[in-house]
Amino acid sequence: MEEMKPGAGAPRHLLRRIELQDRVWRYAITVLTLAFGAFGAITIFSPDGAGDSRWRQITIGLICLSVFPAAAIVARTPLAGAWWTKGPRDKRSIAFVAYADLGLAGVVLCFQNTQASLIGTGLFSVIGAYVAHFVGGRVMALHIAFSTTVILVLGARLLVAGFQPVSVVVAMVVAIVVANAVVELLRRYTVEMQRLISKQLLESSLDPLTNVLNRRGFAFSSDRLLHRATGDLLVAAIDVDQFKTINDRFGHTVGDGVLRNVARLIATGTTPNAVVARLGGDEFAVISADPEHDSTFLTETIHRDPVRLPDGSAVSLSIGLVHVDHAPTGRSTRTAEAVFDDLNDRADRALKASKTAGRNRTTTIDG
Repeated sequence: MEEMKPGAGAPRHLLRRIELQDRVWRYAITVLTLAFGAFGAITIFSPDGAGDSRWRQITIGLICLSVFPAAAIVARTPLAGAWWTKGPRDKRSIAFVAYADLGLAGVVLCFQNTQASLIGTGLFSVIGAYVAHFVGGRVMALHIAFSTTVILVLGARLLVAGFQPVSVVVAMVVAIVVANAVVELLRRYTVEMQRLISKQLLESSLDPLTNVLNRRGFAFSSDRLLHRATGDLLVAAIDVDQFKTINDRFGHTVGDGVLRNVARLIATGTTPNAVVARLGGDEFAVISADPEHDSTFLTETIHRDPVRLPDGSAVSLSIGLVHVDHAPTGRSTRTAEAVFDDLNDRADRALKASKTAGRNRTTTIDG
């Protein structure tokens, strides 16, 4: 059974909520990107910045002009997924961090006044805020190492220029703290927030009675399985036969125990490539990427070793199976949701056939 583990991924409904604010994030970062360009443009005409040096003016000017295409790209780049995953595959966020770091370094290293350059490195903290939220730990470490290296280079310049070593060391330490301390603080905050959200998602996606997935968790986990599956699939709809009668005869406490035991039977009998859920009442569902093993279990084994009632009688199950050749949705014109709905409908029809035929059996439909 596939479970939702904290930090493993976010259900689509959550990402949709995050994306409601995605535009605000993107536009805020776009404005900050343009502000960086404005900062650089001012230094072109500053005596402490480019001064009268033509090559400094041209270099800073080119860096400043580059913020316009960069800002346009940022304004169109979704950030919600990057915030949640921070994976190495999010090359756009990594490229933006590299661009911002190199651009800021290029500007401050062009300053004629090295003391002013050291003050300018404080803007690495703004880049660090982006780093803490939208890229992984390795990129964060590289960002810190890069900003620290730039500060050390500027400190070395001050020493060569004859400044007091103690004053230079103090200035470098302050600059390093200002540039990088906020990165670690924000990183810890965002990781803790993700942990809490993941915990809530896990709890909201599990059926509290049986501890298998509920309908919401089943939809999400099935979507993930459909996207990554490359072979055949098996979908099962399962009902406890005469469940109302069980409740009437033995009481709801026994009935709840039956549901828990049925869930345990299905979850332990299917492979790790199967997703098991209780959809409500006495209805269970399975989707599996290991149809050969799980088909045998749901067709034969599950009926030979049933759940028992207090009087020793067996609890019977009616099952409908759909065995289908599956093409990954990335190579299909249908969405995962459409495939999932179609498979569920066919499994329900097979389940009805099992009930019509007398219950306590499995009916299989090949796709």
